[in-house]
Amino acid sequence: MKKQTKLIMALSTSAMLSAIAALTSFAASGWIEENCGWAYYEENGERVTEDWVKSGNDWFWMDSSGQMAAEQLLEIDNNYYYLQQNGAMAHDQWVALDNKNADQEGEPEQYWYYFQDNGKACKRPDSASSGSIKTKEIDGKKYTFDAEGRMLYGWVSDGERQTGEDAWKDCDYYFGPEGDGAMRRGWDRIRVEADPEDEMMPGDGLWDDEQQERWFYFSSSGKKTRGKPDRLVQKTIDGQKYGFDECGRMISSWYADPDLITTDIYDKNVSAEENLTARQGGSLYTKEFMYFGSPESGARYSKGWFRATPSRYLMESKHLDNETYSYYADGDGNLYANEIRTIDGERYGFDNYGRLISGLVCLEMEDKGTSSRIINTWYQDKEGREFSDEEKFEELLDYERRVGGYLRESFADEIYNHKRRFYFFSGPNSSALTGKQIVKLGDQSFEFMFEDSGYLKGSGVNGKKDGRLYRAGWLLKPEEEQKYAIIRQESVSEENPHTNVLFKYKKLDKMEVEDFIAEVCNSGIYNEKKEETVWTVRYDPPGVKYYLIGPNGDIVKNKKNAVDVDGYEFKVKSEKIQSITVEE
Repeated sequence: MKKQTKLIMALSTSAMLSAIAALTSFAASGWIEENCGWAYYEENGERVTEDWVKSGNDWFWMDSSGQMAAEQLLEIDNNYYYLQQNGAMAHDQWVALDNKNADQEGEPEQYWYYFQDNGKACKRPDSASSGSIKTKEIDGKKYTFDAEGRMLYGWVSDGERQTGEDAWKDCDYYFGPEGDGAMRRGWDRIRVEADPEDEMMPGDGLWDDEQQERWFYFSSSGKKTRGKPDRLVQKTIDGQKYGFDECGRMISSWYADPDLITTDIYDKNVSAEENLTARQGGSLYTKEFMYFGSPESGARYSKGWFRATPSRYLMESKHLDNETYSYYADGDGNLYANEIRTIDGERYGFDNYGRLISGLVCLEMEDKGTSSRIINTWYQDKEGREFSDEEKFEELLDYERRVGGYLRESFADEIYNHKRRFYFFSGPNSSALTGKQIVKLGDQSFEFMFEDSGYLKGSGVNGKKDGRLYRAGWLLKPEEEQKYAIIRQESVSEENPHTNVLFKYKKLDKMEVEDFIAEVCNSGIYNEKKEETVWTVRYDPPGVKYYLIGPNGDIVKNKKNAVDVDGYEFKVKSEKIQSITVEE
């Protein structure tokens, strides 16, 4: 359009002389130069006034004094025409005319007009209904004009350019910046002035300045895509999901239903910040969050992995620390949270904030059956710290809570019944590892075994498997300085009389040889000839089994002389300890 302006506004001197020469050639038939201008006379000698005269292929306007008009915008019968420097009526072209109000705020230096083949300027029809947008397609682009033929630009409504500070919020159609005027269709990045607190999730740190460049999307009709008050609208564009707020701004980063994150609906006796953080970490709350990518891309991560810093509404503490985590969105764009999911054949865990879980963790499940739902915040040791050593790990396995002398909570019970499970999320992309694994507890390495199939896949094995004994996946072995160790397995059953809750599980513990002898053997028989004492197993307590395990954790099945470093010699038959001998 600007190139056309130069052609219109800067006609060459030679072109002007050519136009005058053309008029002169008609002087004998009516054109006469007089008083520094041109007049046209009819054959009867009357001078033409306020009418059109055609000369060659051009039309000329004779004013009220009978002189040819030039370089002016002419209004005739509510239509607008432009007479060029040589007086010829402009047609099929753009013309830029100076704005007499250019010194006023918000007014452009020039206004553009488009004159059609008949010379009439495009303008808004008088019959146009309020709120409608009337456009004219020119060279493949659509433009709109006001009732006086001026091309409109920027945000437009009711046939007028809107210049108020809320124009970008209220208007549905945008016709580009000054000097452009083409109706926007598809994506456009537009500079707006907005209150950072006017965002759907204010204070999230993404939009802190009033001057912002935001993405908008306009349909093929030019209408802006927008949501409803406090409700986004989602639109699939080129196979990607995008969200738009009620003003039409493309949503970037995190989004959740504004009703969900309103900070004054819980306890009115505490601050808004305390209310905000109080509900964070609830899985139902977390699952309402979506992530729409960066301001540059905006596309929602639909059913897939992404990394991001959590919103202050999702997890304020880590938002302030600017920490980034891995998340997974389902087909609707919502986060997985407090659950174990199979993705591309691998098992993954997600905590109550939606973050991907990694490392060795203990998860309290919704039930001991097939559920993969996590009902409690995941942790490592019972204080929420990493397992610093073997002792801390055992503390968690043996943790129990008693109130008034009665058992109220037992991790051993829940671990045995699979309500509380251990996982080792250290595979590719923090997937759950299965089978035999080496796990570090502090500075030491230990052998673990994790289930490799079924609904417990990835969780630590409990009890006896493949001739070995495990607690929450941890292989029971003799201490480094020992060759053998006794493992006591007891079927525990304890009921709380107040709640009728029955705790029932099999408890595995390492046992000192002296304690084993005292619990199930006779008093011992001394053989003077061999100078040894033999203790024979005489008792078989109900619900209790005893195993002898070797250096690699294998259960000893049959052996007559399994000698430990302390000099104890074990006799085992069919996995049962028969006797213990020690030389004096």
